[in-house]
Amino acid sequence: WLVGDEGDGVRQILRMGGLTRFDCALGSHALMRRAFSVALYHALQRQAFGKNLVEQPMMRQLLGQMALRLEGQTAFLFRLARAWDRRDDARESAWARLFTPAAKFAICKAGIPFVAEAMEVLGGIGYCEESELPRLYREMPVNSIWEGSGNIMCLDVMRVLSKQPAAMEPL
Repeated sequence: WLVGDEGDGVRQILRMGGLTRFDCALGSHALMRRAFSVALYHALQRQAFGKNLVEQPMMRQLLGQMALRLEGQTAFLFRLARAWDRRDDARESAWARLFTPAAKFAICKAGIPFVAEAMEVLGGIGYCEESELPRLYREMPVNSIWEGSGNIMCLDVMRVLSKQPAAMEPL
């Protein structure tokens, strides 16, 4: 059964794929947020060298950088969600079309080392199955692979910019 006009299959699948790609970015972000919560809770409880880990300057800097990365991603994803909600507006539709593969690439790719860093906050126990972090770490690659790998996402951004020059305006 035809879902759309004959010869328009790629365009149809890209509409569905765009939402799935957005979902991949959201999923990776959620996993990163959970990993950060586990690491932060541990740093608030664990003592090393006479202080809680969170009071140690290097750990405080690391956790602050992780929190800032998550906050930036949250703002970006909310902006992208707004663009998806307003696809009837040509400018918002172009924004969603351009930044969905970019978000999937950037956020999903950042997830694996982010969760590894969270594991490191816990030390050896972060690697053990008693912690949930190993499961999160194993889960992270699926979102960067699913619905187009990083290379495909970059090619998709380039395609949008070549076929829809107006998409360059929001940049």
